[in-house]
Amino acid sequence: MIPNTVIRGAHSIFRALSAPWPSPEVTNRQANKCCACDPCSVMYNPMSRDFHLHRTPVDVLNYEIVEEQAAALGRMGRALEAALAKLREFDAAHPRAGAPASAQQARRTMVMEAGHALWMFVVQREACGLRDSRTVIRDYSVPGEVQQHMGAVYNRPLGAG
Repeated sequence: MIPNTVIRGAHSIFRALSAPWPSPEVTNRQANKCCACDPCSVMYNPMSRDFHLHRTPVDVLNYEIVEEQAAALGRMGRALEAALAKLREFDAAHPRAGAPASAQQARRTMVMEAGHALWMFVVQREACGLRDSRTVIRDYSVPGEVQQHMGAVYNRPLGAG
């Protein structure tokens, strides 16, 4: 089954490829309007839904790529927030001193999961051109233990028991 995002992206690209190109007689003022029938002189909004009608197919594809990068960055940020919140809640409910072995193992697993989420978020940020991860560490208050487990390799799938 094809994901909806792929279908929407392909549909946008198809509409951009099949859209009629403006004739050379179109004046600059007409080209800057939202559409040819627009009576007002509102300038083109690059974030409007008509983006694909005013751009080349490559521009539309680049827009779709950036849109997906931003969505992925948001997903990774929410995953990091959730993993850190889960770890903080566990630490608040279970004191470290004299904790049973099962609680220590559960905490280690949460630290590993938070480290993996941190790594995924930092990698996605770097893919978007945001190279400085110090702001992430500071803004999300990432503990040093989680930082040390960033990018750790798992012997078992995440989320398994």
